[in-house]
Amino acid sequence: MAEPVQGLVPEMTRRELLVRTLPKVLTLPMGAALLAACGQIASKAANTSGPATAAATTTGTTAATAAGTPVGGGNAIWSTYGTLSFINPILVSDTSTGLLVGFLFDPLVNFDTKYNPIPGLASSWETSSDNKSWTFHLRKDVTWHDGQPFTSKDVAFTVQAILHPTYTGQRVSNYTQLVGVQSYLADLKKLQAGLKAKTLSAAEFNTQTLAAWQSWIKQGAVETPDPYTVTFHLISVFAPFLTNVGGSSPIPEHIFKDTLGAAMPKSKYNTQPIGTGPFKYLSGNTTDHMTVGRYDGYYGTKAWLSEIITRIIPQVTSAEAALQSKQIDYSQIQPPDAARFKGLSYIDVLTSPTFAYEYMGYNLQHPLFQDQNLRIAICHAVPKDQMVKTLLQGYGEVVWSHGSPARWDYNPNVVKYQYDVPQAKSMLAADGWKPNSSGILEKGGQPLKFTIAVSQGNGPPQKAAVIIQESLKQVGMDVAVQQFDWATFVNKVLLAKNFDAAVVGWSLGPDPDSYTIWHSGQAFNFVSYSNPEVDKLEEEGRTTLQQAARAKIYQQIQAILAEQQPYLFLYSQDAIDGLNKRLEGPITDSPRGLTWNIDQWFIPKPMQGGPGLVAG
Repeated sequence: MAEPVQGLVPEMTRRELLVRTLPKVLTLPMGAALLAACGQIASKAANTSGPATAAATTTGTTAATAAGTPVGGGNAIWSTYGTLSFINPILVSDTSTGLLVGFLFDPLVNFDTKYNPIPGLASSWETSSDNKSWTFHLRKDVTWHDGQPFTSKDVAFTVQAILHPTYTGQRVSNYTQLVGVQSYLADLKKLQAGLKAKTLSAAEFNTQTLAAWQSWIKQGAVETPDPYTVTFHLISVFAPFLTNVGGSSPIPEHIFKDTLGAAMPKSKYNTQPIGTGPFKYLSGNTTDHMTVGRYDGYYGTKAWLSEIITRIIPQVTSAEAALQSKQIDYSQIQPPDAARFKGLSYIDVLTSPTFAYEYMGYNLQHPLFQDQNLRIAICHAVPKDQMVKTLLQGYGEVVWSHGSPARWDYNPNVVKYQYDVPQAKSMLAADGWKPNSSGILEKGGQPLKFTIAVSQGNGPPQKAAVIIQESLKQVGMDVAVQQFDWATFVNKVLLAKNFDAAVVGWSLGPDPDSYTIWHSGQAFNFVSYSNPEVDKLEEEGRTTLQQAARAKIYQQIQAILAEQQPYLFLYSQDAIDGLNKRLEGPITDSPRGLTWNIDQWFIPKPMQGGPGLVAG
């Protein structure tokens, strides 16, 4: 998918999951948008064919600490900002939890810092001549953290779990191009209609949906001819396949085979996970801290660090205090505090552009926000440049549509409704809004009144909500701001569509596929945006392979969104990461994230007693 970017994760890959933890952002799986990767790369060269991903266009800073000779041992202490949810690659939907998923689970395909595909659990892969079949050749030396072998059955099982009739996650759209899936989903929809109309009993519904699922499995859309080969058969070309599907992480069949569908979220293995990554779960919980340790049975080069302790610190100011007092090794830094941390000799401050942006989303089912002129007037009334200058201290830039200035599909030539208060007032008056005796605009006896929802905290998103509130008050709107804890905000406010407007952010992946955000009826389209032209373009973007042609498609989408304003697009914030200098290695910040190669980091022996040992 901001302050510690806590984001939504529509379909992120492992390495994208570890990308970073900006303040409260929604992350999309690698191709969709969930921020979302760390871990060891087994090989630097891939034996591959088929379309590759595009390189990132910008890079960030490198740690000033000179790396010495790597040594094993030591515990790195990390901070994250939100209560953890499901540490499960097919259920995770936020970046705090995604950080842990990235430590613990490997994908079939990894991506380097320029987003070129490289081997992960798959040592090689190829496509058919028509690009409708993808075959992955799996490594034969991979084990789950409980010692059980990883095989093609786990890959097939993961897809079957995502397509189970009662699956509760958000990743189905990545698999709709598999043979038979669209007709299977249509059958499920008919059965759901029958249940709602009471022409089917609950028992009949359950029996028939499971039968439909089992019938789809038998069609062979995912074939496993041997334990180390898996082939996906598609009905059409699917451009984001390698990032969205190849870049996703399988789950273990032997662990979850008896807890499919609605039962899966209740499994203890969502909080005591068993993965394939360079680190394994050791101890902890989802509300205070979690410790992962080096997995000595890992198929790739072993990590140098013995453990990574992730502490859950809800307020970024508290995390910053812990970093400054040498209680932890890492914290995201708020822009106003960057200069202070740069003055500390024992802290490296790293910055980078990101694939994330902040926005205020409108609930387009709300009668107020069905008026496009009102949405445009709001954009004219809000000083975005002021936000970048005051909230971000210049660490970022204004955005005018969906996407990231750091990514290859970005369209800089969209319409820009600049800050212009007289224009905002003129548009509102022309639309029939008149001030009442209290100075609040009314039309037809209804006041121009609404509430902005935002996650708890005191970072840029919360401050942006207040700036919006105060700016709209100046043009006659009665706006309240309400904060929620992160879990409630995501699950009971955003995904439940229980809000008027909401300030949040997306942490996007390197592929511009935004189907799950903007296509009508998709899970992360929680603003209920619906535009047949955008639907068609999103579909075309998924079936077009040439990068230049895809860029034009997504730039058209960005132009339409900028004009129609389903969001008040705000800004893209640079990542500002603070790191205790006892951590050494090839540490570089970039849109890829800080922890993409954390397996190569180490702590010199004299410093392994804790972050307090560093001089300064």
